[in-house]
Amino acid sequence: MTEIEQILCAVTQALSGDGYSVIRAYPRSGAARWSHPVVAVSIKAGSQISTGFGEYLGVKNDPERGALELYGKRVELTVAADIYSPKDMDNGAQKCAQVFAAICTAAGALPQGIKCGGVSCQETELDGKTGMFLCRCELKLQAYLYAEDDGESGQILDFRLKGEAV
Repeated sequence: MTEIEQILCAVTQALSGDGYSVIRAYPRSGAARWSHPVVAVSIKAGSQISTGFGEYLGVKNDPERGALELYGKRVELTVAADIYSPKDMDNGAQKCAQVFAAICTAAGALPQGIKCGGVSCQETELDGKTGMFLCRCELKLQAYLYAEDDGESGQILDFRLKGEAV
């Protein structure tokens, strides 16, 4: 799993809540089949910020493998979290506002390696392509990833989200 996929997976899991589903990259062709609100998560923009020379952070002493070199990355992302809600008595535009409130709460409880710098949304409108109400939302995130060498050949292992178990 790539670094970006790790981040999107963690965000998707963290945003999940009662009364709505969270999916990756909303399939517009299947929009009509949803009978409840759906949050479609995708990358809107991003950049990697260098942490230093060759991403080197320092050395970690592992009791079993000895001294291991650590490497790190900081990634800044704008994540789209578009809320789609069916036009019916139980959902509609009001449900978009309720789901947005739940996203704001969930953004404060992201995994350790992801920090939220803000959540915003646009006006809720009826989307002509899907026939559902749509509220476009964004999360401004910073994610911290790290990797270590394998302890033998000096080869860097895959980067993973800070705080995530191996």
